Amino acid sequence: MKQYLSLMVVAALVIGPVSVQATCELYQASGAWICGGQEKPVATKLTTDESCTLTCPAGHSVAADRNTVTCNAQGDLVVEGFFGVCVQDCTLPDNLHGATWTCGPAGQDTGVKKAGDRVPAGTRCTLECATGNPVGEVSRATCSSTGEGFGDHHFLQCVVQCTIPTIVQGTWTCGTENTAKNANDKVDQNTACTLACATGYTLSGQGTATCDENASFKDNNGATFGTCVAASGENNTNAANTTVANNTNAANTTVANSTNAANATNGTGGEDSGAQSLV
Repeated sequence: MKQYLSLMVVAALVIGPVSVQATCELYQASGAWICGGQEKPVATKLTTDESCTLTCPAGHSVAADRNTVTCNAQGDLVVEGFFGVCVQDCTLPDNLHGATWTCGPAGQDTGVKKAGDRVPAGTRCTLECATGNPVGEVSRATCSSTGEGFGDHHFLQCVVQCTIPTIVQGTWTCGTENTAKNANDKVDQNTACTLACATGYTLSGQGTATCDENASFKDNNGATFGTCVAASGENNTNAANTTVANNTNAANTTVANSTNAANATNGTGGEDSGAQSLV
């Protein structure tokens, strides 16, 4: 027995301490683990210095700049920085009229996107209207890292607007509620407006037209708004007044001319009588 123990001690001294390699276990994640180019299931054992990368399903992205873990000598999975999770991407809304988006990491608006494109969490996007006028709240927002899209932000909408024209003796009502409008007010595309003329004036041309995609008012046949012209009765009255005024002026002129002629005649006769008396 003593000889056997002596041999064990000698063997231990020769071989040295037995090395036990640490192992790490992959945990349940929001995506799949890729280790050495192959997908590994949860609870897979990793050896020291072995690494795995988290990948996300379609329509999702890792909400951080780190998605790789490494098994260390203490049996822990470690990552430099913040390890992310898979969150749903954000879909850029349709803001009409050729609007484009410039998106990229915060502070780096780089890639040009269009409505319907998806961007990963942490991406900041800015709306740029190709035509029309921006109407709404914000033109820039960041895709949430918690899967809530762009959060409570309501992006601007690129809306084509028409300017109410100036029509002399005309008034405007627009929209389904027939809201009164003034010249130079703006209304959105597809808004119909109606022109009404003041008393004594009649409408010549089209009275109702709709704001189109080219920021112009047109009816179904492409006609623009008409104008307000003086009514025919008012024209006759003006003509009659003009005739009376002309007749009065003519009569006054005739009387004046007759008076002047009489005065001239009287003046000439007096001079002849005086001359004869002197002789």
